[in-house]
Amino acid sequence: MKSETALSLVTRYSELTWQIKSCKNRIAIALDQCMGLDGKRLLRRNAPWDRPLDDMDDSKNEKQTHLGAWLTPEIVGYYGDVQEWETIGFEHNRECPYCFEAYLAIRERKRAKRQLASVKAAMTKITPKPEILKWTPEHCE
Repeated sequence: MKSETALSLVTRYSELTWQIKSCKNRIAIALDQCMGLDGKRLLRRNAPWDRPLDDMDDSKNEKQTHLGAWLTPEIVGYYGDVQEWETIGFEHNRECPYCFEAYLAIRERKRAKRQLASVKAAMTKITPKPEILKWTPEHCE
């Protein structure tokens, strides 16, 4: 194994790990700014506990975002339950730019995880096999 190859794989592994962590942070920050499906998500979150929330619907989950609605399949069809997912496109950016930004970060994180898996596979291929893999039972020797 060449040292340059090993060093480049370790460097790429580190870069991808940091990229995945960065995507996680971007997703959290973007979803934190979403107003929610009813537009009152941030109001519920920032409301003081002692103030009654009569004007807000408490039955709604505080975590309902546009992204969650986009990624939830819709049940369609007459013969059994057929799930259909909505195709997320640039028109969703007008509905909620924060959830769309989170969606793009999720796609980027997915690509980075696939690349990280490839790097891990390459690292496994170039390393010498340990002696434990060459083990044979005593009666076969």
